[in-house]
Amino acid sequence: MSIGRPPPRNETAVAAVVGALSGIISGTVAGLVSPPGQNGAPGPAGPAGAAGTAGAPGPPGPIGPPGPAGAVAIGGGVVGGSPDSVLFVGAGGLLDQDPAQFVYLPAFARLGVGTPAPTSALHVVTPAGLDGIAVSAQLQTQVQLLDSTGVANTGFSLVRSVAQDDGQTFGILDDSGLATLRLVIDALGNVGIGPGSAPPAKLTIAGNASVGTGFAATPSPADGLAVQGDAGIGTQTPARKLHVMSSGGINGAAISAQLQTILELLSSAGVVGTGFTIGRSVSADDAQNLFIRDDVAALVRLAIRADGNVGIGTTAPAQILVVKRDVNAAPRVSMQNATAGGSAQSIFEAENDAGQAVQFGITSSAFTPTTIGAGEGYVNVNAGPLALQASGSNPIRLLNGPIVATEKMRVDTLGRVGIGTTTPARRLHVVSDGIGDGFAVAAAAQTQVQLLNATGVVGTGFTVGRSVAVDDAQNLFIRDDVAAAIRLAIDSAGKVGVATTSPATSLDVNGDLATRGTMPPPIAVSADNYVLGPTSFAQLSAAVGGLSFSGFAGGVDGKRCVIANVGAVNSFSILHDSASSVPGNRVYTGTGLPVVLPPNSAREIIYDAMPPRWRMLG
Repeated sequence: MSIGRPPPRNETAVAAVVGALSGIISGTVAGLVSPPGQNGAPGPAGPAGAAGTAGAPGPPGPIGPPGPAGAVAIGGGVVGGSPDSVLFVGAGGLLDQDPAQFVYLPAFARLGVGTPAPTSALHVVTPAGLDGIAVSAQLQTQVQLLDSTGVANTGFSLVRSVAQDDGQTFGILDDSGLATLRLVIDALGNVGIGPGSAPPAKLTIAGNASVGTGFAATPSPADGLAVQGDAGIGTQTPARKLHVMSSGGINGAAISAQLQTILELLSSAGVVGTGFTIGRSVSADDAQNLFIRDDVAALVRLAIRADGNVGIGTTAPAQILVVKRDVNAAPRVSMQNATAGGSAQSIFEAENDAGQAVQFGITSSAFTPTTIGAGEGYVNVNAGPLALQASGSNPIRLLNGPIVATEKMRVDTLGRVGIGTTTPARRLHVVSDGIGDGFAVAAAAQTQVQLLNATGVVGTGFTVGRSVAVDDAQNLFIRDDVAAAIRLAIDSAGKVGVATTSPATSLDVNGDLATRGTMPPPIAVSADNYVLGPTSFAQLSAAVGGLSFSGFAGGVDGKRCVIANVGAVNSFSILHDSASSVPGNRVYTGTGLPVVLPPNSAREIIYDAMPPRWRMLG
C-alpha cells in the first residue's frame, strides 16, 4: 500500500494517553519536583473513567503503592482515560523522579527528558550512543505534526511503511487536502520530492528546483532547475558553471529537441539573443545539420550540412568548403606561421588518390635556400604536371607589383605568349620598353633558337645559334637544318662568312655576289646633292642631253655604288669637285675634268671619309 493518510486510530487509546499525560503533569508534578515525604497510608483506588471520557485528575497526595492493572495511581492521583490506556514511564513502570532526568516546567508547559532545562514542549536529551525517541507500529509507523488547533489531518505526518506493496522506507505526507506525499526515501535510498511514491533515481523531483542561497526567494522555471553556483557532472570539483567529466569511452553531454536543438552562449547580461547559438536543425527550410549563429547580427556564421559540406558565411555550401563574406573590401583566407626557422613554411595542399599533391606556399624569412629561396611564394607539384587554365575567352595573365600591378606576360586563348604586350600577334611576341631589353637565350655549350617549319619537327627549318666549342670558331651562325649546312657565320673578330664558317675577310662570300639597284625617273635638269638612297647600283638617265650630276648625298665611309646610264639616247656627265654641291657630296673624277657617261655605260664610285668625297674608280 502507498503512503497516504494514516488508517483510523483508536481514539479511546489516544485519549487515555493524553489523559495520562495530563494526570501526570497536572496532578503529580508537584510531588515529583518537591522533596519526598513519608509514605502515607495507601489511598483508595480511583474509580475507572467511563470509556471514551477522560477522568478528572485526583487531588495531590503522598505517593502510594502501584494501583491495579489498567491504570496507574501516583500519589493517590488517578490517571484519566479508559482502563486500556496505559502509560509506562521510568524503571518498573514508575516515573523517574530525578529532576535532572525528568522535569516539567508548568510556567512554560515544557517537559524535559534527560535535561533539567527543556527549551520546547518536549525536550529529550540522550547521554550517548544510539538513543532518542522511538515510535513503532505494526503496519505504518507515523508521527503527526498538527497545526495550532491540534485537530488530526491538519498538518504533516512523518511515516514509515513496511507493507510489501509499498517499498518506501520514509515519507512526509501532507495531511491536508488530498493527502499528497511530499517526500519519499525508499528502501534503495532513492529520494523523491513531489507527488509520487516510487522515485526511479537517487533524486527525483516532480516539479522545479532551485539551488543556491541567492535563488532561495526566486522561483525556478516550471519543471526546471536553477543553480546559482557551479554544477559538476562526473566531478566534485567543477571549474565552470557546468562541468561534465566522463569516466571513459564514448560519453559526455547530449542535448535533444524535437525540431531544433540549440545551445546558446549569451553575453554577460544573460539576455537571450545577445551572443551565439550552436544548434542542429532538421526543419525542411534549413538543410544544415549543425550551425553557429551570431544572434546579434542574426546571421549564421558556420554551417555543416548533412553531406559534410562546410559553409563559413553561408548556409548552403555546394562544395566541401565554401567561405563567403560580402563586403566592399578584400576578404582573405589566411594560413599563418610566425616561426622564422630554416624549415618553416605556410602551405595549402590538395592531394589525390595516388598521393600526388599540389602545394601553394610561402617560405619563412630564414628558410634555408634550396630550389626555393627564403621568403618566396611558390606552387609545387610533387608528381605530375602543373596546368594553368583560364576558361572561356579569358587569357592567363601574370602581373607583378602592388595590388594595382602591371601586366608582365599573358597567354591568350590561341596559345600566343605576349611579353610586354597585351595583344601578342605571334606564338611569342616580345615588346621591349627600352634599349638593351628583349629576351636572352643561354646554354652551356651551344645556344640555339630553332625556327621550324609548320610541322614543328626539329630539323625541319633553320637554327640561329652561338657556339663556344673549341672546334667551331664562329660566334654566331645560321644553319640550314634540312641541308645540314651553315649559311651564314659571324666569327669573334666580326668577319662575316656567307656559305663558309671561316671568313677570311670582313665579308667572305663563298659563291656568287649580286646587288640590286634602283631606277628613278630620268632627270629633267642638272642635279646637285642627288640622293642615291640605300643602293649600291644607281640606274640613272637624262630626259635631254647636256645634263650633269655635281654630287651625290648619302655617302658613308667605304660605301660603293655603280652609276649607270640606262638611257638609250642622251648622255649625262659627273662633274669634278663641283661647288654646286656641298663638299661631302662632291666627286673626285680622277682626271680633274667632268666624266661623260654615254647611254648604256657605267662608272663605279667609292666614298672616302678623309676628306669626305666620292672617288671614281677606273
